[in-house]
Amino acid sequence: MSFVHLRVHSDYSLSDGLCRVKKLPGWVAERGMPAVALTDQSNLFAMVKFYRGCLSKGIQPIVGADVWWGDTHETATPLTLLVQNQAGYLRLSEWLSEGFLELQKDGRALIQSRRFAEGTEGLIALSGGLHGGIGQALVKNDQQDAEGIASQLSEWFPNRFYLEISRCGRNNEETALHATLKLADRMQIPVVATNDVRFPDQSAFEAHEPRVCIASSFTLDDTRRVRQFTDQQYLKSA
Repeated sequence: MSFVHLRVHSDYSLSDGLCRVKKLPGWVAERGMPAVALTDQSNLFAMVKFYRGCLSKGIQPIVGADVWWGDTHETATPLTLLVQNQAGYLRLSEWLSEGFLELQKDGRALIQSRRFAEGTEGLIALSGGLHGGIGQALVKNDQQDAEGIASQLSEWFPNRFYLEISRCGRNNEETALHATLKLADRMQIPVVATNDVRFPDQSAFEAHEPRVCIASSFTLDDTRRVRQFTDQQYLKSA
């Protein structure tokens, strides 16, 4: 079986990533996978280490980032952008820099819709799965909103937009997964599977959660804490 992880956070995603950039290519090679994408939250800081490490192991590096996309911070939802070529890398770098310098709020960089409308050549978009705008609309059974977002992203990323599905055991994930497949069939949009990787192996989940708590100012045993992740979000084999 062949599989490529297209959504992976490293330790450069300070609030929720544990995968060491230098070790990631080796882990991927051990699993017999031909490529891997690094999609840290709103940054490309690990790109050089990641790229060189992948080449040294015979792995195809895919550069990208998980971003917050929307007209305002209040309406922003996650989207994964993957780089196809140098033009895409420069475009994504510009958007992220603008997001941090001019559109930042509480440490979150925003990429506004107008940027996508101006041109997206060199970039591939994944819908963001369960937490993306389409996934959240489908969980609420708002088919009209889901179709509207999917149609708009398909227009902005012609032949470069994919509906993303995952199965990590999170609340409402199965609902979103099955509804996404129906939407994909109805709108003839290709589907891609990810595992939304945050740590290298299942045993690292216990070390991952304190990092999330520190970033969100909660303690591990706080009953108010929202459990955002599960122990299934590791670098699984095919």
